[in-house]
Amino acid sequence: MASIPLLMYLVVGATGLVGLGGEICRRLRAAGKPTRALVRPTANADRVAHLRSGLVYTVLQPTFYMEVWLAPIGGFDFANARASIYGRGSNQISWVSMEDVARFAAMCVDTPAARNATFELGGPQALTPLEAVRIFEDIGGRRFEVEFVSEEQLEEQQDRAANSLEESLAGLRRCYAAGDVIEMSATLATFPMTLTSVRDYARRVLFPSQMTAPNPSDARARP
Repeated sequence: MASIPLLMYLVVGATGLVGLGGEICRRLRAAGKPTRALVRPTANADRVAHLRSGLVYTVLQPTFYMEVWLAPIGGFDFANARASIYGRGSNQISWVSMEDVARFAAMCVDTPAARNATFELGGPQALTPLEAVRIFEDIGGRRFEVEFVSEEQLEEQQDRAANSLEESLAGLRRCYAAGDVIEMSATLATFPMTLTSVRDYARRVLFPSQMTAPNPSDARARP
């Protein structure tokens, strides 16, 4: 008789303010169901400690998402070749795709090394924001209009924030300006996969109906 594969319940948002995720975890655990919770690194410490009591957990710490910070919502309007750059644009960031983070989360379910562990997640290559702009220019064939937001302006935005959301956004932009490089060699040894590059992402969003962009200059080796 063929063996029945083990079912693992993956709970996201287990430390949320409403408490629903934590309650789901508790009920699954009480029913004897194999359960794993994914929590943010900024999650409430007391809620995380409560989950750790008898429950397997995994903390994923992704750096800046391409789909947010290299997209209109983050001030990177690739469709109109305009981009806001926070800081000088010279500090490297290991831009990561949300799709890759979702794959990591799914792989955590049946990867023993993910039990009660924390993983920082980044993409395959650390690039400065200006290098990311050049990749989009190269693939799209259009020169970008770039606006710089200085670190002093970002600090002022954070100090004058009218609410916690504005304060958090300004803080994230300051972190962007400082850069964030994630070394992925050890993590990829545990979770073998091919990561999405900024160039892959640019092709996808600029030419969604095509596998590759019809731009001869794209064949040149650039970061």
